[in-house]
Amino acid sequence: MWAKLNDVYWRTQAFIISIKTYPDLSRMTDPQLNEFLESSVLAKWEQDELKGERDRNAYYIKHVYWHRLVEIRDLAADAHIHIQRYGIFLPSSLKGKFMDVSDLVWEALMENQSNEEYDIRPKNTTKQDDLKEKGPNLINELEAEVHQRIWGSQDTSNLINELEAEVHQRIWGSQDTSKQLP
Repeated sequence: MWAKLNDVYWRTQAFIISIKTYPDLSRMTDPQLNEFLESSVLAKWEQDELKGERDRNAYYIKHVYWHRLVEIRDLAADAHIHIQRYGIFLPSSLKGKFMDVSDLVWEALMENQSNEEYDIRPKNTTKQDDLKEKGPNLINELEAEVHQRIWGSQDTSNLINELEAEVHQRIWGSQDTSKQLP
């Protein structure tokens, strides 16, 4: 549950930033463009349309946006459903924190989508700003609570050292490898 929400949280943060970089398709040769498009998220028909466009950059930016939005929206929906399905095993306060982050993510994505879909100018950013401003504290608090529930008061640095020693023992056995390793 944590992994799904954390992943979609950070992907959404990256997606909604206002400054993005894109390749300059207008400067590419035809072979360069073809190679680039082969590895892009654009469908074949979009690649064909792009090649005939006067402003290839604008076409690419507009179309790649929708592919990325769908991918992140699907991840957000999956995380939300996962929280709903398995949240029953959590204390209600912890489930509430998962839901708070999930809701912030979803609302930011929907606002971003509406801005693009309806060409809203100036863009609405209230929900996206909420994610940027409230999100870091919420995700950090949630991480701390999840960490506490998993590890309790245990000092994880000792645990990591113990795990490393056990892995070393299993790989190398009882032989002393300190002289063999740099």
